[in-house]
Amino acid sequence: MTFREYVNSTKRYFKPSVQQNFITDARIDENFPDIESWDELDEYLKSHNAGADAFSGARIVWHNYDRLTNSIPREVWDYFEFVWNSQGFSK
Repeated sequence: MTFREYVNSTKRYFKPSVQQNFITDARIDENFPDIESWDELDEYLKSHNAGADAFSGARIVWHNYDRLTNSIPREVWDYFEFVWNSQGFSK
């Protein structure tokens, strides 16, 4: 699962938050790249003059993504992707 896939699949928070604001902004940003590291995300935000709240939200979302993807073996992700695609869902 890529970071962009994670952002697009994340459920909405019930209360407004910096995380939800970041997720909403990333989803509507047609140029949001397929980030592979916090450094890439940090550089992207800096290049777009993002505010402190955007950095805070991004950091929390990245931390959750990193924790999730590093705790689940690649083979499990491959299986989930196979099932997801076989059910007709798109990324």
